[in-house]
Amino acid sequence: MIILSDLSEVLISGLNGTTKLIYQAYGKEAFIKCWQRIKETEEDFNNLMRGKMTEKDYYEVFFANNDFPFTEKEMRKFFSESFQLSIPGTLDFYRRIVSCPKRIHDGIKFQKGMPDIYIVSDHIAERIDEIKGYHPEIFDIVKGEFWSCELGRIKRDPHFFEDLLKELNVDAREVIFIDDSFGNILAARRAGIYGIHFMNADQLNLELFQLGFDVRPKNP
Repeated sequence: MIILSDLSEVLISGLNGTTKLIYQAYGKEAFIKCWQRIKETEEDFNNLMRGKMTEKDYYEVFFANNDFPFTEKEMRKFFSESFQLSIPGTLDFYRRIVSCPKRIHDGIKFQKGMPDIYIVSDHIAERIDEIKGYHPEIFDIVKGEFWSCELGRIKRDPHFFEDLLKELNVDAREVIFIDDSFGNILAARRAGIYGIHFMNADQLNLELFQLGFDVRPKNP
């Protein structure tokens, strides 16, 4: 059995955390304008995630003909500060998962044994080594990683998950996908994968417990 896990906003802070830092530093107006500009440049942002643009190329588009109170250098710094932050509880929960044999849940075909966890992340090529440096503890427990910038596709692109299943050589019924983006969850479900829309570690714990995982912390 395999668990595919998003990285940003599930294990570490990402774009949402970056915009929160902008809010804290420059206020609500800058925060709203930043989000609006990200939406306006969505296809360029997605191409950044696909590895078709560099981070510098994207910032040239982002800042073009726009007056922001922060500079490109400051925005890079906000991203770095955000990437250093962890989402509370998820890593400890994942550690329990990989060391806990699961049960078989009626209606879903899971193999016996301990699950493997893979990172599946839409991310910037230039940031991968930086993130691994901040969070070696995450990459110590996962079996592998799939990065959009290396695959040339993001999770919402056609056939992303079907091709991932072929790469892993597993049946969709043997896979659970965890992501904070409901659009990504829908893409995985269209491929037959069981998707869990992540909100926090407690909610994830409950949903996996209902699927047959008993990964409650052991009493001292």
